[in-house]
Amino acid sequence: MPDVAKTTQTHGVVDARTAMYAMQNTGLVCGEDIEAGHACRIGAGFKVFKAKAGDARFDGIAPKSMKAGQPITLFGIGTRFHATEGALAAEPGLYYLSATPGLFSDTGTGTPVARAVSAHDLEIIRVGGEV
Repeated sequence: MPDVAKTTQTHGVVDARTAMYAMQNTGLVCGEDIEAGHACRIGAGFKVFKAKAGDARFDGIAPKSMKAGQPITLFGIGTRFHATEGALAAEPGLYYLSATPGLFSDTGTGTPVARAVSAHDLEIIRVGGEV
């Protein structure tokens, strides 16, 4: 199963117990519409875009759905979040950025960016370049 079927929740996907200690990138603005739980990168003009396999960066996940031009905070390493209502295929395996912008995959050739911590939750384990 390459892509993880993204959660249908529009907010509340981030686990507050881990988020308060996790890396956060604040003061950012969406460069496109972003859904809760999307994998994101900071791009040109310090705007946030959906990340995909082969991008030069992965900077974290969106905690809620936002429209282009709205402010957003990205949550990075240490963040546990509700990734899917379906079961994670590679539990307790590692997950990568998908070729589909914003999604995660249980297969990949780059560096894993998340790991399964339950049948429905992922935890961010890496951010930065060359993912």
